[in-house]
Amino acid sequence: MKEIPEHQDSPDETTVQPTPPDNMVEDTSIEDAQPSHEDSQSSLPPRIAARFYRPSSSRRKSSAASSRRNSISSMHSHHSHASNLSLHGGPQSNHIAQHLRRASIIEDRRALLADGAAHAEKVRLRERALAAQPAREKNLAEIVASCAEEVKRAKGIAESMKEKREAEGKKTSSMARDSSPRANKCLSPMPEAVEPISEDTAASRIQNSWRTHIRWKALKEFTELGLTIEKARDTSFEDVVTLLAQEKVLLSTAQILRICGLKEGESGSVNEMTAVRTFLSAFLILGHPTQVLSSKGGNGEQEQVGAAPSAPMCRDDLANPQLQELVAKAGDLLISFENVISRLTAFNNYTPPPRQLAPLSESYATFYNAFIAWKARDSNTLVDMMVLQFVELDAIWETVKDSTEEAVTASYRDGIRANQLKLMVRIKKLAGPVHGKRLISNAIKEARKARATKPTGDSRPRASVISSTPTPDLQELAKSEQTVEKHLQTMTPLTSAYADRTCR
Repeated sequence: MKEIPEHQDSPDETTVQPTPPDNMVEDTSIEDAQPSHEDSQSSLPPRIAARFYRPSSSRRKSSAASSRRNSISSMHSHHSHASNLSLHGGPQSNHIAQHLRRASIIEDRRALLADGAAHAEKVRLRERALAAQPAREKNLAEIVASCAEEVKRAKGIAESMKEKREAEGKKTSSMARDSSPRANKCLSPMPEAVEPISEDTAASRIQNSWRTHIRWKALKEFTELGLTIEKARDTSFEDVVTLLAQEKVLLSTAQILRICGLKEGESGSVNEMTAVRTFLSAFLILGHPTQVLSSKGGNGEQEQVGAAPSAPMCRDDLANPQLQELVAKAGDLLISFENVISRLTAFNNYTPPPRQLAPLSESYATFYNAFIAWKARDSNTLVDMMVLQFVELDAIWETVKDSTEEAVTASYRDGIRANQLKLMVRIKKLAGPVHGKRLISNAIKEARKARATKPTGDSRPRASVISSTPTPDLQELAKSEQTVEKHLQTMTPLTSAYADRTCR
């Protein structure tokens, strides 16, 4: 707090003192502005003066904020303020001004502390982000390393295949150069006639040449498709699914699998097409594992019949060990397959070496078992959902059969029967005829038993004699079941809406 100059007069003296001449006003204006410190102290009792005034040695030193108030530029404002204080109460007004300055200083310090706290919070958040950065970089580095290993492995396989092909090409060209002198010698007139061969030998040679041509043609058609792991990864999921669903791709793959020793039934049979689709699903699993194995977006592979679409069927995350094993086995199968394809050359009449067929067969068997296990889990979930839809349709029929007119009831009955027939076909196709029929029967019995325990009133007025309306119970669906059995005999396991699902 700034001290009051001692040469200033008290307020009483200022009011009593007469006005000086004009030439003396400028000299005495500063001296008469405020009362002196000693006069102010003497005007108050000692106990009260001790509360407002302290010794000069214990007073606060001037700070950077107070130095501005003590500057020469603000001297006039200080003197005018002191004169106002002297006119309105003297030391008490001084105390109020001191209190206001102290409050201003406290507010400034509070603002500084708030700024410091905000800065400390920013520093803490920045340190936290910097601490989390190494973990994030570590995870990214692991992902990059794993991808780099896969790419390196694929490149190594491609390089080895390229080297083998170059070596075989050089060997073939050298053999052609060696055989050219012999051919020239053969062109010279032979003194002796060529020994005739039998018809069986000639037929055998012609058949071998024809089979070699067929194998070469199958290999050429499959190679022109460009179906590799890299292409499956670089192509979008929808394009890969469209490519694998083409009949040309299925036939070419079936021919090349027969050459590689993977035969499932007769040519063009249902078992062979099932094996081909299972094999092609390995490309889809390796190229787009997220879309195939973890369907969280709700693509809606199963078709809802007779009811509103429910929530999408949830699948396991890619962290599931079973799914990771399926992806690994798919990779082993395709690597073995590419190794066998690289050995098909004109030197061996496009016949795979026996040493490569055994690993390929083992890889296909392990992948097929893992794929069937994964697919069966989804099939069970799909069967349960369709059984629930079948029961809901039966509940709708039980609700409307006695509460509407006969024309409306007939319309409901026809629509419900048609939808139940479609559901029954799909349930029996996935779960089998016997097991599917048992599931439907048990579900309907339990649902009707549960509804029987909660009877509901009928609001329709009736006569004393109520005519019975036929209900489509299990006995009445005998004809529908016969139709279903006929459909099951003619339908293949992989048709219509389930072809894409089987490929996946």
